[in-house]
Amino acid sequence: MRLLVSVLALIFLVSCESAPLAGATAGSDEAVVVEILDAQFVKVDGDRQPWEELVYDMRVRCRECRAQGLAMPCVEFRLPAMPDAITSADVDRIQRGLRQAGVRRISMGGQ
Repeated sequence: MRLLVSVLALIFLVSCESAPLAGATAGSDEAVVVEILDAQFVKVDGDRQPWEELVYDMRVRCRECRAQGLAMPCVEFRLPAMPDAITSADVDRIQRGLRQAGVRRISMGGQ
Protein backbone atom coordinates (compact mmCIF):
# COMPACT_ATOMS: atom_id res chain seq x y z
CA MET A 1 0.00 0.00 0.00
CA ARG A 2 2.83 2.39 0.88
CA LEU A 3 4.46 1.73 -2.50
CA LEU A 4 1.20 2.53 -4.29
CA VAL A 5 0.85 5.81 -2.37
CA SER A 6 4.47 6.73 -3.20
CA VAL A 7 3.99 5.99 -6.90
CA LEU A 8 0.75 7.99 -7.04
CA ALA A 9 2.40 10.91 -5.24
CA LEU A 10 5.32 10.71 -7.64
CA ILE A 11 3.02 10.80 -10.66
CA PHE A 12 1.09 13.73 -9.19
CA LEU A 13 4.24 15.74 -8.52
CA VAL A 14 5.77 15.33 -11.95
CA SER A 15 2.52 15.62 -13.87
CA CYS A 16 2.01 19.23 -12.81
CA GLU A 17 3.12 21.41 -15.70
CA SER A 18 3.95 25.04 -15.44
CA ALA A 19 3.23 27.51 -18.20
CA PRO A 20 5.98 28.32 -20.69
CA LEU A 21 8.03 31.43 -20.10
CA ALA A 22 6.57 34.72 -21.33
CA GLY A 23 7.71 35.41 -24.86
CA ALA A 24 8.05 31.74 -25.79
CA THR A 25 5.82 30.75 -28.66
CA ALA A 26 3.90 27.50 -28.69
CA GLY A 27 5.93 24.62 -30.06
CA SER A 28 9.24 26.48 -29.87
CA ASP A 29 10.34 24.81 -26.65
CA GLU A 30 13.04 22.18 -26.94
CA ALA A 31 12.02 19.09 -24.97
CA VAL A 32 14.74 17.32 -23.02
CA VAL A 33 13.64 13.77 -22.20
CA VAL A 34 14.95 12.62 -18.82
CA GLU A 35 14.54 9.04 -17.64
CA ILE A 36 14.80 8.84 -13.87
CA LEU A 37 16.84 5.73 -13.08
CA ASP A 38 17.05 5.98 -9.29
CA ALA A 39 17.61 8.54 -6.54
CA GLN A 40 21.10 9.41 -7.81
CA PHE A 41 21.10 8.97 -11.60
CA VAL A 42 19.14 9.97 -14.68
CA LYS A 43 19.49 9.08 -18.34
CA VAL A 44 19.57 11.85 -20.95
CA ASP A 45 20.11 11.06 -24.65
CA GLY A 46 21.16 7.54 -23.69
CA ASP A 47 23.84 8.76 -21.27
CA ARG A 48 23.63 7.83 -17.59
CA GLN A 49 24.67 10.75 -15.40
CA PRO A 50 24.20 12.04 -11.84
CA TRP A 51 21.14 14.27 -11.59
CA GLU A 52 23.39 17.14 -10.43
CA GLU A 53 25.11 17.04 -13.83
CA LEU A 54 21.71 17.33 -15.53
CA VAL A 55 20.89 20.38 -13.40
CA TYR A 56 24.23 21.98 -14.27
CA ASP A 57 23.78 21.28 -18.01
CA MET A 58 20.27 22.76 -17.92
CA ARG A 59 21.55 25.85 -16.08
CA VAL A 60 24.09 26.42 -18.87
CA ARG A 61 21.45 25.80 -21.55
CA CYS A 62 18.97 28.20 -19.91
CA ARG A 63 21.62 30.93 -19.68
CA GLU A 64 22.38 30.51 -23.38
CA CYS A 65 18.68 30.69 -24.25
CA ARG A 66 18.22 33.88 -22.21
CA ALA A 67 21.30 35.48 -23.79
CA GLN A 68 20.10 34.66 -27.30
CA GLY A 69 16.43 35.47 -26.65
CA LEU A 70 15.34 31.89 -27.36
CA ALA A 71 12.54 29.91 -25.75
CA MET A 72 13.60 28.08 -22.62
CA PRO A 73 13.98 24.31 -22.81
CA CYS A 74 11.41 22.11 -21.14
CA VAL A 75 12.03 18.80 -19.39
CA GLU A 76 9.91 15.69 -19.81
CA PHE A 77 10.35 13.10 -17.05
CA ARG A 78 10.02 9.38 -17.68
CA LEU A 79 9.45 7.03 -14.73
CA PRO A 80 11.90 4.20 -14.05
CA ALA A 81 10.97 0.62 -14.90
CA MET A 82 11.03 -0.12 -11.16
CA PRO A 83 9.04 2.72 -9.52
CA ASP A 84 10.18 1.76 -6.02
CA ALA A 85 13.72 2.81 -7.04
CA ILE A 86 12.77 6.46 -6.49
CA THR A 87 10.53 8.36 -4.10
CA SER A 88 8.48 11.50 -4.60
CA ALA A 89 11.04 13.35 -2.44
CA ASP A 90 13.77 12.38 -4.93
CA VAL A 91 11.73 13.68 -7.88
CA ASP A 92 10.92 16.86 -5.94
CA ARG A 93 14.65 17.41 -5.29
CA ILE A 94 15.45 17.03 -9.01
CA GLN A 95 12.57 19.33 -10.00
CA ARG A 96 13.66 21.97 -7.47
CA GLY A 97 17.19 21.88 -8.90
CA LEU A 98 15.89 22.23 -12.46
CA ARG A 99 13.64 25.15 -11.54
CA GLN A 100 16.56 26.89 -9.83
CA ALA A 101 18.57 26.30 -13.00
CA GLY A 102 15.93 28.17 -15.02
CA VAL A 103 13.70 25.41 -16.41
CA ARG A 104 10.12 26.67 -16.30
CA ARG A 105 8.22 23.76 -17.81
CA ILE A 106 8.51 20.24 -16.46
CA SER A 107 6.10 17.52 -17.57
CA MET A 108 5.54 13.83 -17.09
CA GLY A 109 5.81 11.54 -20.10
CA GLY A 110 5.20 7.85 -20.64
CA GLN A 111 7.69 5.09 -20.03
